[in-house]
Amino acid sequence: MGNLALLRLTERLALNSSKIVEEVRFAIEEPDNYFFRFKEKFKERGMEKPSEELPWIVLLDALIEAELAYEIDWKESTLEITYAIDDLSDRKKIDSLDWDWIENMSDAMPTGEKLQAIADRMYERSLSLAYLDIDSDSYILVVVPNIEISELIDLALKAGHTISSTFI
Repeated sequence: MGNLALLRLTERLALNSSKIVEEVRFAIEEPDNYFFRFKEKFKERGMEKPSEELPWIVLLDALIEAELAYEIDWKESTLEITYAIDDLSDRKKIDSLDWDWIENMSDAMPTGEKLQAIADRMYERSLSLAYLDIDSDSYILVVVPNIEISELIDLALKAGHTISSTFI
C-alpha cells in the first residue's frame, strides 16, 4: 500500500504531472539505478546511498523544481516566507494573501510560529498551508485547498511519511 499511496499522493501534489509521477515511479521501482543516475543531487541532501526515503526525497525535489513546493530554512525571514507563499499561490492561480497584518511580526519570532499564524489566516480563506516533513531543519511548503488536506495527510501516512498543517 505504501508505494501506491505515494504515487497517488504524487499525482495530487504534482497536479497530475506525468513527468513527476514517472520520476517517483522510477525511484520506487529501481532505487539503485535512480540513485546512481542522479547521485550528485543527493549529495546536497546528505544521501550517500539509496534508502527507503529515496522516492519521498525525489517527490519533494521534483515538486520544488516544478515550483509546486517551496523549501525554507528553519530560521527564515518573514519577507522570504511571504515571498514563498505568494509564489506557491500564484503558481496554483490562488489570490495572494493581504500581508498588511504581518508587518508587526518580528523576524525574531520562530519560523514555526510565523508559519502557524499564516496558516491560520489561510484557513479562513479555505486554504491550507502545509509542510512535507523530511526530518530536517527546513520546511517544504505546499498550499492546497482545505478540502484536500485530510486526504493528503492520510496518503502520506499510508506511504510512511508526514504532511502536516500544524507548525507549532
